[in-house]
Amino acid sequence: MRFVRLELAWWLIPALAGLVLARWRMRRQYAASTTVRWLRDSSFRASLLRRLPIAVLFAGLVLTLLALMDPVVKRPEAVVQSRGRDIVMVLDVSMSMQTKIPNLRLASAQKTGAPGNGMTRLDAVKSAMRSFVLLRHDDRIALVLFSNNPYIVCPLTFDYNYLLQYIDMVDQNSIQGEGSTAIGDALVLSDQLLAKQSNSADRRHQLIVLFTDGENNRGSDPVDALTALNAENTHVDVVGINLEKDNAQVQRFLQAVYKDDGHYFDASTAGDMDRASHMIDSLEPGLLINKVYARDWPVYDWFAIPALVCLVATIALRAFPFFVDQT
Repeated sequence: MRFVRLELAWWLIPALAGLVLARWRMRRQYAASTTVRWLRDSSFRASLLRRLPIAVLFAGLVLTLLALMDPVVKRPEAVVQSRGRDIVMVLDVSMSMQTKIPNLRLASAQKTGAPGNGMTRLDAVKSAMRSFVLLRHDDRIALVLFSNNPYIVCPLTFDYNYLLQYIDMVDQNSIQGEGSTAIGDALVLSDQLLAKQSNSADRRHQLIVLFTDGENNRGSDPVDALTALNAENTHVDVVGINLEKDNAQVQRFLQAVYKDDGHYFDASTAGDMDRASHMIDSLEPGLLINKVYARDWPVYDWFAIPALVCLVATIALRAFPFFVDQT
């Protein structure tokens, strides 16, 4: 055990001094007598038991101070097993994602009917990603950003609040100095991330969800990446926003997605996000092994609760006449 706010220990000395001073000031005085020497005999002294309230109060004060010092203990590393899916969300942050879409209705705003005027494609995709994450349960999800190059922003995690914070922080400045769309390279990096987390040759419980608005214009061919992923039984779904389906390269990519049992969803449609989640639910869950690493665990209640008990006990003891008058 260690104390995070150890500097508060210096308050123990003045607190103890103040308690002793207050106790001394409260002592009762007796009148002078020629027989005062008789009172020095041990038989005339107050029983130590009568000082129990002040001892309990002092113990409560010490325990309170220890609780305020923020005690923590190391939580041991543990291995947690569960049944679920590994999902990598791949987000396109290329220059075209900053394009504003007039009269865009975001997936998260469809229930209220509020239009998303002035929102960019990136805003729409981030809204779709939030909706997607909130629909998941018992799955590990990772986040990869890409433009000219792909980057792992959040590894596979069960902590969805942690993941949503990273999604909220994504903006046009997340990857500076880049603006192209390297879909193939992003899929390759996502595949490597999933491969490191795979516990067996069976990877049917692993999935990549690509959020993008355009065609690949840099790096490796995404169709080749899809072929390699299909050979490993890893699915790829695409969530698009204003995707130019008439574009020959986009058509070729989507055909490869459909051929490998993948799906396409519209990021601006709330119903599509529900449908995407249901599609993922149809994937057979696999065994997920997650390591919980040692970390500081607050244990201030170990001291705060006994301190409260001491305070209550002090008040209760003072209710008995035996403990009231001390000389």
